[in-house]
Amino acid sequence: MEGFTPELLRAVTDEAHKNGLVVGGRSEFVSMTAANGQDFSWHMASVVRSTITDPENVAKLKEMRAKHWEQYWPITDGNYAYMMEPDKFDTLIKQLVADHFFVAPTISHAIWGWGVQIPHAKEWNQEIIDFAKNTPGIEYVPESIRHQWLTADKPTDRVKGRYVVGDQVDATHPHDMEGYAKRDEFLTQIRKSRRQARRRRR
Repeated sequence: MEGFTPELLRAVTDEAHKNGLVVGGRSEFVSMTAANGQDFSWHMASVVRSTITDPENVAKLKEMRAKHWEQYWPITDGNYAYMMEPDKFDTLIKQLVADHFFVAPTISHAIWGWGVQIPHAKEWNQEIIDFAKNTPGIEYVPESIRHQWLTADKPTDRVKGRYVVGDQVDATHPHDMEGYAKRDEFLTQIRKSRRQARRRRR
């Protein structure tokens, strides 16, 4: 959870578990939250950050956090997923599997721009557009959100100007594509590891 110290998070999760509850939420670093009792988190940013150890990139993240929080917060890892270090995946995955920690990656939606990178993007984006055009009773949805739905096939247009830190300029920038590939690789590996762990427990 963002802003939680390890000690505070552990106190919260211990109390929750005593009462039969699970603890989930956004994380800044999934390695820390998993180690201190949190049961699941959503978005990939906490996973991405937990695999970045290169001093130069760590410094970039710290600057981003201090000066441009909107570029750092938990669902904008498109800004820095290209910095992920695949040689750190195995250690983190072993920790998450051992802790029975669940990651809900939320990488398939188109709103934030990198939906264009997904193999089924055109098909899914058209479904979003059709929903926005043809579904009655959604007037309560803010106009800005409905506009995002109606332009689901134009993620690059929506993302330009959003990334004020780093090198990214649009949803098809090489850094974006590299970051998506690394996220995909991580998820493929953790899925395989979870399956193996289930087989061992049988």
